[in-house]
Amino acid sequence: MANMSYLSLSGETQGLISAGCSTLDSVGNKAQPEHKDQIMVYALMHSISRSQNVNHHELI
Repeated sequence: MANMSYLSLSGETQGLISAGCSTLDSVGNKAQPEHKDQIMVYALMHSISRSQNVNHHELI
C-alpha cells in the first residue's frame, strides 16, 4: 500500500505557493480540510550520483 504524502510549498518572496490546495474550490468533492494548503504527492523519484565526497541526506 502506498504512503499518503502531502507537501507545503512556500517561497521567500511568493509566500505560501500551495495556498488553496486540497480545498473545495481546488478539488471539489475530494477536498480534504485536514490538509488545507497542502499538495498531494502522487509520486516521488529520488536518486543521487556522485563519485567523490558523497554526502547524502534522506528526504523528510
